[in-house]
Amino acid sequence: PIIGKRKISTIKAYDIQSVIAKMNEANMSTKTMKHAKNIMNGAFKKAVSEKIIAVNPVENIEIPKKMAKPRKTLKFEEINALMKIMENSRWIWSVKFLLVTGLRRGELLALKWSDVDWDNKRIIIDKSDSSTGLGDTKNSKIHYVPLSMKAVEFLKNQEQMLKKEFNPSVYNDELKNDPLVFPNEHGTMMHPKSYYTMLRRFGIKAGIKVSPHMFRHTFVYLTRGNLSLKDLQNILGHSESTTTLDIYGDILNDTMDKNIEQIDNVFD
Repeated sequence: PIIGKRKISTIKAYDIQSVIAKMNEANMSTKTMKHAKNIMNGAFKKAVSEKIIAVNPVENIEIPKKMAKPRKTLKFEEINALMKIMENSRWIWSVKFLLVTGLRRGELLALKWSDVDWDNKRIIIDKSDSSTGLGDTKNSKIHYVPLSMKAVEFLKNQEQMLKKEFNPSVYNDELKNDPLVFPNEHGTMMHPKSYYTMLRRFGIKAGIKVSPHMFRHTFVYLTRGNLSLKDLQNILGHSESTTTLDIYGDILNDTMDKNIEQIDNVFD
């Protein structure tokens, strides 16, 4: 809205910096400002290649560094309390699957059985369910998520559950051609807001505040130190490792357990 109505040839570096400054004043995150810069950079690079302008005004723009908000992770006792409350829910396997894969909510709900590569123990993530409907993943990037033994176990339990409840995705001729892994009771895709509400209600019963994204954060926290930054970037589907660090730097740098162990070793 700041530069959208102006001719591209009139935009200078100062104008781009003003856009970023206003975003910063509005208390937007570093990630959001970087995203805006990347989009503008793509447009102005194209303008340079088309000889509409001689210089890309976005090239040397600096993004203010801000402290990322701490990501809320679930404690073991919170996970156990939630699983106990959900043990008879049809959504139990989807929640457990989120925990061991780090998927986004939209990626989980859009996942089809054809996306599961049983032989290579991985799933392909190339689409996501959002409030505007089915579309590409968040950064339009295809990525692969490894399937641990637990993840495979949860998928098989989900498959059995769908058969037992006679889910239309298993038996309906139209739906069973390319069925969803985690459909609703009608065999179709659940709306992401409905999934959030379902999980929140179970969280209230368990006495905890929970959201689908907390399982993604918890996945990162529990696997820190065991996965390289590059591996984690690929699993989470981030386009750059800097994005992973921007979001999860505080979690990845949490070496408190190791520090405690080292202190105990010294005094022992």
